[in-house]
Amino acid sequence: MLGVARQRVRREGWRNVHLVRADAARPPVRDADAVLGTFVVGLFEDPGAVVERWVDAVALGGRVAVLEAGRSSRPVARRLNRAFDAFVAAGNPTSDDAPSLTLDARIEAARDALAARADLVVDDRHAAGFVRRFAGARRP
Repeated sequence: MLGVARQRVRREGWRNVHLVRADAARPPVRDADAVLGTFVVGLFEDPGAVVERWVDAVALGGRVAVLEAGRSSRPVARRLNRAFDAFVAAGNPTSDDAPSLTLDARIEAARDALAARADLVVDDRHAAGFVRRFAGARRP
């Protein structure tokens, strides 16, 4: 992915885009314009602490955005939740008895950490409630 991104940055002539390969839980940048986490907070043991570090990595007014998939509380999704549970369990390398519930708790922890440290500008759900999107601007 970095190779493709480097080609695009070069092709477009972008001078203000810097690509970094690093541990998402410990971003090696400061004063970034934004951090985007897509389908990763479920991988972190303590996603709240990770999101706090992301907020610390952006400049004042900088954005942190998260896109995740979790269980849906919408009535239309009741039956689909079972399929989602099976999908999450199939990709879960641990012995967690309820991996989709653990995933949901981690998504909530990430959202709560962002809301505590930034002004939420987006907090919504899509795709019958399975796709969660939240973003915040770092406050002083």
